[in-house]
Amino acid sequence: MCANDNTEEAADPEPEIELVVAPVGAGPAVEVGLNPNVIDLFPLLPFMIDGPVGFGGSECQICLEQFVDGENVRILPTCRHIFHDHCIKTWLASRTECAVCRHEYLGWEAEMVPPDAP
Repeated sequence: MCANDNTEEAADPEPEIELVVAPVGAGPAVEVGLNPNVIDLFPLLPFMIDGPVGFGGSECQICLEQFVDGENVRILPTCRHIFHDHCIKTWLASRTECAVCRHEYLGWEAEMVPPDAP
């Protein structure tokens, strides 16, 4: 038998995996969503079945319920999509974009300040 004949092959060592765990919430608090005062600046108008209030059809694209004639709906100013007031307030409390087209409204409040404001 040859001394170099090694019938037992060396097993490949198992790869080492390092697990790194970081605590959640350890950093500074991050503000998400839009300020409620900014949301209140968006137009609030009564929905009219036969009237052009905004874009989005006859149902709220957040809750998918039909708008009722005369019910107040909130219109997003740039994209003009319409939603139930309570639906869009809840949506924008945790996000900064339109629920339909994803138009960004973060920083939008700066556009609301008149140019001659102090």
